[in-house]
Amino acid sequence: MAAACPVPPMASEGLESASVLEEGRRARLRQLIDDHFASVWKFLRGLGVPAHLAEDASQEVFLVAARRVDDIKGGQASERSFLLGTAYRVNRDLQRRAHREALHEDVDTELGAAPNPEEQLDAKRSCELVYRILSELDEDVRPVFVMYELNGMTMIEISKLLCLPIGTVGSRLRRAREDFKARFDRHRKRVGGL
Repeated sequence: MAAACPVPPMASEGLESASVLEEGRRARLRQLIDDHFASVWKFLRGLGVPAHLAEDASQEVFLVAARRVDDIKGGQASERSFLLGTAYRVNRDLQRRAHREALHEDVDTELGAAPNPEEQLDAKRSCELVYRILSELDEDVRPVFVMYELNGMTMIEISKLLCLPIGTVGSRLRRAREDFKARFDRHRKRVGGL
């Protein structure tokens, strides 16, 4: 019967530090999820991802983050920038797949509890309207609008994230705002004012 091979002292130290390193990565990933999951989900919804796909898409974002956790710079702004950039690319891939498969999804929303059923229904309709209008915006202006207006990113952050000149970001934001307002005003006239 052969004796079990003991792990040499240097190798066992490496194994311990590797497990500590792995535990550190897990803790960092858990913190990223805790800090940013809700904003990634909302960002994806704002880009037009249907509610029933938003959680899976968000998980896909964090799978990428898990693989690249060492590449993500510390600090809320850097983490958010990395995660929203990843979410933007995940959304683009989803759209390509949906286009190839010719999927037509209804806009669905998730709402928190409202004080009463009437307010809950009004809030649901408002969210549906916003998401519908967002989904109707041109593909080139929608991400800029969502990043700036819904996620509070600066034009400089958007410029870096999308690799666009700052002037292009500004003009796309202006076009998106005008288009969103025009669509909202048309809806308000159709329903007799809000």
